[in-house]
Amino acid sequence: MVEWRNLAVLGFSKYSVSDEGVVRRDETGRTLTPVRTQRRILRVNLYHDLTGDPMTVLIGRVVCEMFSTYRPSPDFNTVIYLDGNRSNVRAANVMWRPRWFAVSYMRQTANPLWHQRPHFRNVFLEETGEEFSSTVEASMRHGLLELDVVASILTKDSVYPYWYHFGRL
Repeated sequence: MVEWRNLAVLGFSKYSVSDEGVVRRDETGRTLTPVRTQRRILRVNLYHDLTGDPMTVLIGRVVCEMFSTYRPSPDFNTVIYLDGNRSNVRAANVMWRPRWFAVSYMRQTANPLWHQRPHFRNVFLEETGEEFSSTVEASMRHGLLELDVVASILTKDSVYPYWYHFGRL
């Protein structure tokens, strides 16, 4: 079932966003058509409650504001798209990270060979026992840098930002 949340806390009380990344005007129920920026990020124009002026908002950011539960500090101010697809603005695909991390994550997911050539197959998260088919899957599921997951397997170092440890099955 689709969950809708009103954007009043962001200053746009006439609008709601769904966990699927759809923005609608509440009075009419009409969904807004997103437009892509030059960086292929989806955006819409909303009218602000106080000024009445139109403002451009990035849908992934709004979804993250409304549905993300993990934001440990103000430094976590940039949205990452777990699968690397900036058009996939579902709540399950967006996550807050610091800007420096988001840049590295974007470079990682932009590499066309990244999905095809994981460093290790059959890995697990030591804290929970969760199993993954590869280091790529583990990094995408939790929004981690794959090389950090690999380093954790090889050296038992923890992985930022959750301080997880990974191993091979």
